[in-house]
Amino acid sequence: MENVELYEILGVDKSSTYAEIKKNYRKLAKEFHPDKNPEAGDKFKEISFAYEILSDPEKRKIYDQYGLKGVQEGSDGFGDASEFFSHWFPFSGGQSHGGGGGGGGSFGNNRSRAGAQVVVKLEVTLEELYNGNVSKPVEYKRTSFCGTCNGEGGPEMTVEQCKACNGTGRTANYSFMGAFVNAFESTCASCYGRGTTIPDGFRCATCSGSGLVEEELKHEVPIEKGAPNMLKVLFHSAGNQPLVGERGDLIVVLVQAEHPVFIRRQNDLFLRDIRINITQALCGFVHCFQHLDGRTLCITNKPGDVIKHSELRVVTGEGMPLRNNPFERGDLFVEFNIDFPDDNFATIDQMHLLETLLPPRQPFTMPEDAEEVVMTDVPPYGEGGHAGAQGGMDDDDESAHFESVQCQTG
Repeated sequence: MENVELYEILGVDKSSTYAEIKKNYRKLAKEFHPDKNPEAGDKFKEISFAYEILSDPEKRKIYDQYGLKGVQEGSDGFGDASEFFSHWFPFSGGQSHGGGGGGGGSFGNNRSRAGAQVVVKLEVTLEELYNGNVSKPVEYKRTSFCGTCNGEGGPEMTVEQCKACNGTGRTANYSFMGAFVNAFESTCASCYGRGTTIPDGFRCATCSGSGLVEEELKHEVPIEKGAPNMLKVLFHSAGNQPLVGERGDLIVVLVQAEHPVFIRRQNDLFLRDIRINITQALCGFVHCFQHLDGRTLCITNKPGDVIKHSELRVVTGEGMPLRNNPFERGDLFVEFNIDFPDDNFATIDQMHLLETLLPPRQPFTMPEDAEEVVMTDVPPYGEGGHAGAQGGMDDDDESAHFESVQCQTG
């Protein structure tokens, strides 16, 4: 590679302008792009490398005077010519492909492990999260090496080096942004990163030549006391086995099921739909319920301690246990909904008596020029013949209005 002539690669000469170099580069890049011509990967890298040098006035000047060695020596961060060219041609040289893949390094292995992860959801009840000290089974599928061919995809004597990646398991890919090209590497699509292929007639019948088979497993997942919703429980090396690299991890996501009595907000609990009537709100009450650990708790309120509608009260220390300190708990919140009596629940005399017990009305004098009107219940939507709050819109206009609102907020 050090003896190549960059102008020849791009089909131009030393007198060519930047515009001519750019034009030829784009033409060649389209012709030899790996997406259109998978066998021309090395050629495409040469074209991109030549353009990188000749499109930069300073690098081109050095190249014209001293050649590639001069460009290399003028570059920071590279100790010798081989290191300089390996920056652009990391797959050249026909490296042998072992278990980890040529040129991948630890970064490639980490990426392979991340791609081999298996993520499954496990629904757990609020009781299980509150009490802990329990495990639940989760069933999942993962890939493993084929036992028939030992993961080779076929008989060992038929294995061939992959032509698409020269046995490295990785191929170069490029994306364009205007006149610039961005290079990145990815797993070879021909050999799935193995670096070798099996001819069609010799492929393993069990795995169809892939080297991998799918298996079903069951794993016991411990549930910690106070574990949060959507907690990720990690099991190392229990996920998919990729063709190249180490087995991935299994990640189980704990999904908290809805509870009929409690709503959870991190370490706090909220009692659902606690309804009391106005007598209880004014004169006291007792409300009992079963907590998540089976205890029966009773909330009491003394007569005269008035509970207001939608008022929030708290029972300290009766919420969820803290995950890292299960002897500490959050709080339990109670929101009260007051049910008022039906119409005509008392006689006129009883109403007068009740009024003597309740706080007095605010003094009021009807203005002389006031007009008194009568209120009625609001009919359900769609009933009644008056225009009302809709301002006289017909049904089509109204539905169109609400549809437009839903589209904006959906």
